[in-house]
Amino acid sequence: MTHRRADHRSALLQLALLALLVLPAGARALSTDREQPIYISADRVEVDERAGVSRYLGDVQMRQGTLHVDAETVTVYKKGDTLSRVVADGKPTHFRQKPDDGGPEIRGRALHLEYHADSALLYLTHDAHVQQAKDEFTGERVVYDSKKSTVHASGGDNGRVHAVIHPKPKDGKK
Repeated sequence: MTHRRADHRSALLQLALLALLVLPAGARALSTDREQPIYISADRVEVDERAGVSRYLGDVQMRQGTLHVDAETVTVYKKGDTLSRVVADGKPTHFRQKPDDGGPEIRGRALHLEYHADSALLYLTHDAHVQQAKDEFTGERVVYDSKKSTVHASGGDNGRVHAVIHPKPKDGKK
């Protein structure tokens, strides 16, 4: 096996381990938060009721339960009275969410964040970074399926995904 293939396989293994440690807790929080109302504040808003599109511009803060998103712009798409998609852009866009299990807050950032309500898929693209406690991973594109608690990530120009996973202390301290 070549050194590059071994590095690639090691990175995939680390990413899989990180997904098991970090992201399933987020799925429990997302299901609870989806039942809460969405609150958005911004410098201005443009609403097209016929198209079902609301675009919030300038220092946008969106809250839903424990989910917090801070972005330069947030666009909300609805089909009838049902939320279908939320798109957030920034330099970067930040999000954070507390898991229901009481674990450390999940934090992330990317230049572009897109959530599809019907499929429960969260896309983070362009310099994506997700962290819980000391564990973190980065890639050019991260897709998180909150229904299946799975994550798929890919690297940027160099095709690499990077992960940092800290072992749990033996004495049980965080």
